[in-house]
Amino acid sequence: MTTLRGASSAVPSTMTLPLISNPSDFQRGDTDEESHVSISRLLLFYQFHRRSAKAIRIGFYAALGFMTSAITVVMNDAESRKDVGFNVWILASSGILALFLRFWAVSADSPDQR
Repeated sequence: MTTLRGASSAVPSTMTLPLISNPSDFQRGDTDEESHVSISRLLLFYQFHRRSAKAIRIGFYAALGFMTSAITVVMNDAESRKDVGFNVWILASSGILALFLRFWAVSADSPDQR
């Protein structure tokens, strides 16, 4: 058993290995190509197969439209500076709603649900 140098007491050094559930994940590594997400995938511009996913996508677009109109209101009303906190709250909550709907639509159309 080896000990660490500079330690006040004898501490055994152990080697820990990361847990890998799939060996191909370890061999593949992280590259830029794997983490690339296209704009069409990001904005759900591809065809969904389930009707529920299509309905959720409409809600996603409505949330994005509301967010765009809220940004326009904030930009046009920037000089008054009253209600800034409320405007930021509206933007943040509509952004969170849009993200939630996007991930829900993708999971609703997943092959596991069929």
